[in-house]
Amino acid sequence: MEKAIGKGNEDRGGSPSASGFARYFLCNGTFLMEQRHGKDNSSDISRSGDKIHHVLETGKGHENLTPRELDLCRSCEEHTLTAKEMVFKGEEPDGEYKEQRLWSPKKIYSGQSDLTVFRPPRFLVIDYKTGPSPVPHAKDNLQLKALAALTYQNYKKTGCKEVVACIIQPLAGPPTYHLYSEDELKKAVRWASSLVRRITKGEPKLKAGSAQCKYCKAKAVCPALKSEAESLSQVKPLESLTPTQVGDILDRAAAVKGFIKDLEQKAKDMLEADPSSISGYELREGAKRRSIKDSTHAISAILMSGVIDEMEMTRCVKVELGKLESAVSGIGGISLPQARQLVASIIGDKIETSKGASRLCPTE
Repeated sequence: MEKAIGKGNEDRGGSPSASGFARYFLCNGTFLMEQRHGKDNSSDISRSGDKIHHVLETGKGHENLTPRELDLCRSCEEHTLTAKEMVFKGEEPDGEYKEQRLWSPKKIYSGQSDLTVFRPPRFLVIDYKTGPSPVPHAKDNLQLKALAALTYQNYKKTGCKEVVACIIQPLAGPPTYHLYSEDELKKAVRWASSLVRRITKGEPKLKAGSAQCKYCKAKAVCPALKSEAESLSQVKPLESLTPTQVGDILDRAAAVKGFIKDLEQKAKDMLEADPSSISGYELREGAKRRSIKDSTHAISAILMSGVIDEMEMTRCVKVELGKLESAVSGIGGISLPQARQLVASIIGDKIETSKGASRLCPTE
């Protein structure tokens, strides 16, 4: 029978959370900026991740997932079983808890793992990442470092002397692991406490950058980002820039992109509320696009009318490979990789692969 330990699932209460420690480390001022000016910036990817996390936590709601989300959920569950087997060397854990918030002794910060499994002296802390972009390795992941520190602080009296941090990221690569010894855990506790003091006392320094600004809820009003935007406007002609200068400017520009996006949305909101609020700007009606609401009914009606035959209809209808594979997965009750193999075995000679334009990406 599963045994649960740990404190209740308390709210963050306005204190720093482990999920933001990587950003806080890069920009000490971001925590207080978000407290004062934060605005929700959740995306379709994050909302999809929330749905998957809910199913992983409760075991319920599978019917609300798309075939792709269901496949991600299954992958997380399979990797979790492998992690347990590897970390505890085949022995049965004493118990586990899911989505349970832990607090530092003086409640100066908190954190919530997706799953923690324990068999003292070893605790396994798992974090699921369902997006397509890889996150830092568990060894270098500051969110996991803070969670390891919190786990040790809360359970050292019950025998915790080791914490294995694990990141499961099905779309971005294999799971990554890092074993924290007791000495490393003590250092992690001191590091986390020191960081919290730096970001909550006085006026911590703001520092713009692509990594820390990407998910910041206050970037629309951040003076550091505004300063970066102004400095970029003064960049000398591109043909005179050296490779080093180009790299530096790309780093700064990546942070500013998010600021510009939020700024434009803010302007749209203001103009919708008052069309004359921003001098020199107006909202114009978007271009009209015609589309068919019900493809099945439309195809049937056109064919029944006799204006074109089935052969001509096939030339008008584009089959999206991804949607076809998802449909096969859902109807057949198989995983997406299995559906891809099945579809390829049937129409493989009709599938073509092309490359898009080269993408400019930062190195790890």
